[in-house]
Amino acid sequence: MKEITRIHIARTPYSAEVDAKKALEEYLAAIKHALSADDDAMREIEARIVEILAGRGIANEGVITHKDVDAIEAQLGAPSDFADEDAAEIPAEQNVSERRLMRNTSRGALGGVCAGIADYYGVNVMWPRLVAVLVALITSGTAILVYIVMWVIIPPARTAAEKLQMRGKPVTLAALKSESEEDATEIPERSKPFVVLVRVLLGIGFISAGLVAIAMLVAVVLVREPLFGHSLHDFTKGGMLASVGSAYVGAIVSALLFVVLMGLGAYASFAWRLTKRIVIVGSVITVLGLASFGATIGLGMYGVNQINQKIDQLKVVDTVPLADLSGVSMATVEDDSSIAVNYVATNDTPHAAVDHLRGQNTVKVQVIKTNDMTKIIIKDEGTCAYSAYECNGRSRVTIYGPELKQLTLSHGGLDYQAVKTSELTVNVGHDAQLSLHDSIASLVANIDEEASLSASDAAIQRVALTMAASASANFGTVNDLALTAPTACATGKHGQLSTEGLSRFTINGQPVSTSGHDYNTVTSCILINQW
Repeated sequence: MKEITRIHIARTPYSAEVDAKKALEEYLAAIKHALSADDDAMREIEARIVEILAGRGIANEGVITHKDVDAIEAQLGAPSDFADEDAAEIPAEQNVSERRLMRNTSRGALGGVCAGIADYYGVNVMWPRLVAVLVALITSGTAILVYIVMWVIIPPARTAAEKLQMRGKPVTLAALKSESEEDATEIPERSKPFVVLVRVLLGIGFISAGLVAIAMLVAVVLVREPLFGHSLHDFTKGGMLASVGSAYVGAIVSALLFVVLMGLGAYASFAWRLTKRIVIVGSVITVLGLASFGATIGLGMYGVNQINQKIDQLKVVDTVPLADLSGVSMATVEDDSSIAVNYVATNDTPHAAVDHLRGQNTVKVQVIKTNDMTKIIIKDEGTCAYSAYECNGRSRVTIYGPELKQLTLSHGGLDYQAVKTSELTVNVGHDAQLSLHDSIASLVANIDEEASLSASDAAIQRVALTMAASASANFGTVNDLALTAPTACATGKHGQLSTEGLSRFTINGQPVSTSGHDYNTVTSCILINQW
């Protein structure tokens, strides 16, 4: 039975026999005196002693005996062997360590993986780095993931002993002292200029992504209706509301997890630490985030589909008879409604078909006829208990009337459809939007400020177009287009004219080459684009 006492070596606590403690203290004091070792060198030597003890099965809180101290001295050598530094040279074959693959963070650029491989195989670090870059290019960046995995699973060489083992050099007192002195003069990896640049850029990137996620999270919370396309009114049973609501909550959870993940990435970048704990936590957050995102998509699609089906069941079509429009060839349309308006030229009895949700808002269609002219006024009537998307997106009014020779849209929006029209004159008022379809032989169009004419779906032979500054028009392929446009306009008040193709083109009576694209030399107020 022997008396023991408490000691610590390199901050690792042990129990030691009293005589073993005394012998170890004398050994360390002799080392310090013989090598003139500073505190850094002594810390490295103590760290090596901890490794030797661990190899003998003595871990934290273990008991050190005199035999263990003898074993330590046998592996490191006697202090007297290194009293004369000029005679401290040891044959390469004596006490050579088994090589260990570790990350050399002292010479590393990004984690020290390539530097560690170079030390392990005894080659210039340039070659592993060159191979890593080439493999990353060949695999379109997939090899970067392999590099990150190696960064995590390959331990770093922190102590002088580990750096010697990494190179297969003997771990002796003189070698430990020399290695610790070299470490004291080396610039830490995280302080190297290139690494600092990468740290800052990665950190800023993670923070930016997190801020974007936060902005999206705020959008989900504050403007959920435009994002989901539906209000969450409880107008249905059977779990439909629960599905959409769960998707709403899932989107919030996904965004929060992503923000946390980006925060973790920013911390790892700025601190330049990629520990196993960070990787495990990041992996768990990623899995949970992907699971919640997948659940959000699935539940959202199911809930929205169910709500769409229910809303479609609420959809009704009202037929509204219109006044006798026989002999009418000119019409003025005033659209004061919030839904889509169509005019379909037909020989059937004039009427209007109003699509809307049962019990919700509809529109009122008023027709005022004077000889061969008529005025059509469309106004909203009633309110809607659901969202604007649900009500207006599923509502429209279609007017069935005679073919027109002249159409004036004073304001609002209108789609005009005629199977085949020989001549048509259209006037589009301020801020109005008119769309033309089917076939038109000759079109005369006058477009006011901020108004637009869309005729890309119509086959038109000839167009006489008058545009105000800030108006817009687009056509398909046109044989003959004569444009009358202002030659002076305010700054920023430029119109837009787009076509798929032109055979003949004149601007303000001046012929323009359809292949030269020098239109802006003729008029600077209308920007012309030929696809």
